[in-house]
Amino acid sequence: MARESLAHLATLATVESNKRLYTKAEVANAERAWDLLARLGYPSIEDAMAMLSNGAILNCPITMQDLLRAQKIFGTGPIAAIKGKSTWRKPHQWAIEHVGNPVAANQVLHADILFLEGVPSLISGSVPLGMTMVSDPRGRRTGAMLLSAVKSQIAAYREEAFQVIAIRCDGEPGLAKVAVDIRQLGVRVDITGAGEHVPVVERKIRVVKERVRAQLAAPLTSCQPF
Repeated sequence: MARESLAHLATLATVESNKRLYTKAEVANAERAWDLLARLGYPSIEDAMAMLSNGAILNCPITMQDLLRAQKIFGTGPIAAIKGKSTWRKPHQWAIEHVGNPVAANQVLHADILFLEGVPSLISGSVPLGMTMVSDPRGRRTGAMLLSAVKSQIAAYREEAFQVIAIRCDGEPGLAKVAVDIRQLGVRVDITGAGEHVPVVERKIRVVKERVRAQLAAPLTSCQPF
């Protein structure tokens, strides 16, 4: 109700300001022209002007100029005409298009075990996507728990239409134990030689540890809300 009242007041203010542009006689004739539209069944301004020019309305003091002036003062047409002539329109049917992944579908995971505060987690970085994922094997490095973590990460990629074709890791004993099970998933397992490392995941481990140490070193009082 409040919005309708405000809209009504705004309309009245606009009409009153429009009336000031004309003489009292011109405003009176415009009001009679507006009343004529109601008496004729709310035709359009163009149809009413055609009736006057064609002689369809006899002995009518209203002129076409009065109709045009009424339109300038009161708007495009009476509110009753607008409501009565408005029809329901079927909403536009938006087409949904699938946008493919901007990177290659095949991904290679570079995986290793991440230790934070003595708690092990499986961390991986995908190439070429560059996605970093960390799975918590519930603080245990057993083969079953690591295999479950690997399957969870592979499933997450498949949900987004990516295909993990290989996992590259160093000589981590836990991952080496489940290599056969991973290969049964259709994923190749590449284990580096002794003394070699996997630079992609090593860099990600370094970044994660730096961020965690920074959070632990920051005093609670320095944390301010955004």
